Amino acid sequence: FEPFFTTKSPGRGAGLGLAQVYGIVQQHNGHIHVATKLASGTTVTIYFPAYSRSDADDFPVESVTVVRGHEETILVVEDNELAREALVSSLERLNYRVLAAQNGREALQLFAQHRLEVQLVLSDVVMPDMDGLALLRALRQQTTSVPVLMLTGHPLEDRLETLRQAGMSDWLLKPVGLPQLAQMISQLLLRAA
Repeated sequence: FEPFFTTKSPGRGAGLGLAQVYGIVQQHNGHIHVATKLASGTTVTIYFPAYSRSDADDFPVESVTVVRGHEETILVVEDNELAREALVSSLERLNYRVLAAQNGREALQLFAQHRLEVQLVLSDVVMPDMDGLALLRALRQQTTSVPVLMLTGHPLEDRLETLRQAGMSDWLLKPVGLPQLAQMISQLLLRAA
């Protein structure tokens, strides 16, 4: 479950899949059992705590107000196509205009073309070719006024200070809920105004 360990060729994966699964399972008080049999394969079993109907009553359902945008333009940078599409769709439903890039280089091109429109950059940290830190540094050479919100599938303890010094506005751990993402974007846009 070590982050960044992969058996795939360069550019074919970030080595975060199992680390993300592990993080999600831990957040839900579960655990994972891995059994490998030579020449047969590997079986991964995920266990989550069971809850009865009476347990469900102990978790009150809260009414959540999701903060909506005012047609601000957000540049989304995410190498995973499904995650990128989900972010774009969610942000559009929240009344944001969205530009989407699949990597840091494409993001820099879009930013150059739409520099006066982009009001926030939402970027993954771990991406092939040009990672989030390299993108952040390149963006900060062009502007310090546009907030950059980073998303990551694993805790940033070892890279947090480096990202902050490079000009990161804030960060969220994936998977992130829509209310939390909407609130953070709203706060960053207000601070930048």
